[in-house]
Formats: sequence, C-alpha cells, structure tokens
Amino acid sequence: MNPVWNSGKILSDSTVIAWEGSTLRSRERILWQVRVWDSGGETSGWSEIASFEMGLMNGSDWDPAVWIENKDYATGNTSLPYFVKRFKISSAISSARLWIVGLGQFITTINGQSVTSGVLNPGYFDWNKTIEYSTYNVTATLKDGDNVLGVALGKGIYRVEKPLGGRYYKFLTTPHQMKLIAQLQLNYTNGNCQYIVSDSSWLTTVTGPLLESSWYGGEEYDARKELLGWDTPTYDYSTWEMADISSIPNPNVTYRARQSPSIQPVEEITAISVTDKGNGTYVFDFGVNHAGWPKLRMRGARGTTVTMRPAELLNSDGTINQETEGTPIYDRYIFAGNGIETYVPIFR
Repeated sequence: MNPVWNSGKILSDSTVIAWEGSTLRSRERILWQVRVWDSGGETSGWSEIASFEMGLMNGSDWDPAVWIENKDYATGNTSLPYFVKRFKISSAISSARLWIVGLGQFITTINGQSVTSGVLNPGYFDWNKTIEYSTYNVTATLKDGDNVLGVALGKGIYRVEKPLGGRYYKFLTTPHQMKLIAQLQLNYTNGNCQYIVSDSSWLTTVTGPLLESSWYGGEEYDARKELLGWDTPTYDYSTWEMADISSIPNPNVTYRARQSPSIQPVEEITAISVTDKGNGTYVFDFGVNHAGWPKLRMRGARGTTVTMRPAELLNSDGTINQETEGTPIYDRYIFAGNGIETYVPIFR
C-alpha cells in the first residue's frame, strides 16, 4: 500500500508535525505510524498502526440534513422537546457514524442505548460564529430490522430566560427554540452507503417529564410524565407530531468538530453527614466544594416533590446559604410512585 504522505526524517524538538500531504476529504480515514531517531542516530521500530478520521469540513457536507425544532415548546406549559427518527436496516453493517449537534444541549440514544459521550454536550461555543458538532461511532448500537435514533434537547446557554418556578437566572438570551441537526451514515458490508438525516420526517413531542433545564437555576423533572421506552422500536408514537424545519441565528456560521474533550464524571461523593432540620428538610454535607450534581435514589408516593438546593455556605442555624451562587437555585423531582426511583439531572 502506497502511503498518502511520508514525512521523511524531520529534525525538530517539537512533537507536533504539520500535515504536508494531499488535501484530505470529509469523512476520510487515515492510518498512520511513526518512528523516531535518538541523538546517536539510532532508529526506533515503527509504532503500532493508529488512525484518525476527517469530520464534515464544509457546510454542504451536511446536505440534505436540515435544522429541526418543535415550535410548540413553551416554558411552563410544555416539557422540553424529544425527537425520534425510525429507520430499518436490512443488510449487514460494517460501520456507522453519527454527526450531531443540539442547541442548546442534547443527549442522543439509539434503540434506548446512550451514544452521547460525557455530559452537558455540546460544550460552549459562540453559535453566532461557530457550530461545533460531535461525532460518535454507533456501529454497536444498530440491529437488523427496526431502529430508533432518539434525541432530547435542553436549553443550555442557548436559551437563557426567566425559568420555571422563579429560579435564578442571568445573561438573558433571545429565546430561540431549541433545535438539532444530525446525519447518520450507515456503511454496509456490500459496499453500499445510506444516510439518515434530520428533516421533517422526524417525530417530536413536548409532553415528556423534563419541564425545565435552566443553565443557572436548575432542573425540574416530573416522573409521572415519563415516556417509558420513547427511544425504542416498540414505542407507540401515534400522538407525536412531525418535526418543524428550523434555522439558526446566523446561517453563515462555520461548522467544525468539537474542539474540547467532553465533560466526564470522575467521582461519586457520599455525604459525610445528614442533619434533620425539621419540616421535611435535611442538610447533606458532602465535605468538599465541587462541581457536580445530586443523585437521588429513594421511594415516594406519586406526586410527592423533592427539592434539592446546592450551597457553599451555611447559616448560623445550619440551614443552607446560596449567597455565593445566586438564589434560588434548585433541582426538583416529582415522584411517579413506582417503588425506588433514581434521578440525576440531565442538563445541569
């Protein structure tokens, strides 16, 4: 196999060597190896073969995918939007790639299995100048027959408004509808290729459990409204509607692959003490100031509400003080009444 580029021996103190080969194409996969010389002229063996892939380098590479939204979303009156695309696979798949970005935040599943890496995606960027998309290898999530690609959207910093329940907010933005653009490439073992793209054939609803996802003020989740199995092939979508074609504030933005690693949870912290303050209020002390979110696992009667408020300080009576963060900030969970329930905020 002839190499697409051979750098030859380069004398440099740098480990970053600029590509000087032919111009690479969108979606192109490159295999590479490297070896080094020491100061005495001794040569190492070749490294193991590694690879990298080019992203979607031009706006036209997304065609015919379009931005889609649910125009019926309204703060305080509906849930945040959920989207699905149903499709069939009738031949063996060799590989599959998903390119996607949601404004403001998104989670993605295929057949009920999460394919999103990390949390709080897609990270921060100025959407008036640049759109940073994420790329996922989704080969292992696909199956013969019926498949479902699911996406749930949150507000992030794209839609900062006066949130539900009088929560804290700042830096208001224009309340654009949350939206997404996606392209799924299916490569078959017979050499054929198929694209599943975001368009008006996607289905959407705003009747789910996620009622608020304020970047600054917290999340609200009503488990009584859970859409169990909403992203699986057996779900009944008869009440869902067709997605609405959308646009972004600046249609001339630059699209590029995400520039920063995704945020990954690194530790689960257990409270070192729990203090009963009466009237159903408990103060959990985790012993460390950290960036994180609560994980609730408990049993509650249907309709029972649990409110979780973070704080860095305590008042003299041992209750929490949110002066350093802004107030009120809280996550709220409403129980479905189905035994032990677990909740972790999705978009905060």
